[in-house]
Amino acid sequence: MALFGSSGRLDALTARVAVLEQQVAELARRLEIQPAEWQNLPVAAGTAELSSEVVRYLRAGQQIQAVRQYRSETGAGLKESITVIQEYLAGGHL
Repeated sequence: MALFGSSGRLDALTARVAVLEQQVAELARRLEIQPAEWQNLPVAAGTAELSSEVVRYLRAGQQIQAVRQYRSETGAGLKESITVIQEYLAGGHL
């Protein structure tokens, strides 16, 4: 078993990252921002986007199921998944 579940999943994630990188580059070009200005920007902590399925579990008070779903979708480890869910809840997103 590969790190992210299967080689197909890894290929899909790799393709998605490539598309996102192209989109960022195009936005930067249109805004006339040089790559050196945006490539090393810090990423805000605790801003994970959760799927509607994970949020549904959280709204139902099913945190364990939300963690399982998040892990299934992202390939993240247990500790990371718990942290993401806890930060999301602490941020008052529900």
